[in-house]
Formats: sequence, structure tokens, C-alpha cells
Amino acid sequence: ARFFGFDISEAMLETARASVEKNGLSGRITLAQGDAGAFDVTSLFGLEKLDRVFMSYTLSMIPPWVEAIELGARALAPGGSLHIVDFGQYERLPGFAKRLH
Repeated sequence: ARFFGFDISEAMLETARASVEKNGLSGRITLAQGDAGAFDVTSLFGLEKLDRVFMSYTLSMIPPWVEAIELGARALAPGGSLHIVDFGQYERLPGFAKRLH
């Protein structure tokens, strides 16, 4: 498997790169700086579509969370899946989403 990840924060990427290197995973994990509210997997990684998209803290930490989720869904290959995990505050979410947590 190959993994691709991005973050808008260079500091977070530095930590991630150190962990990837420390664990000998540089050949399997590619990291890039990108904005979840305006990302493109072709520009970031040279890929057309992804089999899985995992989003962490998108709902609570990314102001344009709706756009981020839409972009994540659009990046999926047919039959792909979108996974979202978040442990933040949910005041900004629509009522139906608040009931899901």
C-alpha cells in the first residue's frame, strides 16, 4: 500500500516526516503541504483518484469543512470510501450531523 498525506501546517509536516523517516516508511508514505479546503490530488501527488480518503479533525479544525469533505469525496475512485474522525466541538454542524456523534 502507498499512503499520501497533506497538512497546511509545515510544523505538523516536519513532525510527520520525522516519524515516517524514523520508521523506515519513506518509500510508502508521501507528504505534501496543502489546504484541505482547496486541495487537488493531481497537483499534490500526481494522482487521478484515491481508493480511500481519511480526514482527521476536518469538522472542528478546518473552517471550510464542507468544501474539504466535498473535495475528499470527489477525489475518490469508483467504489472508494471516505472516512472522517473528529473529536472537537460541533456547534457549526447541521442538526442531523450533531445527532450522529
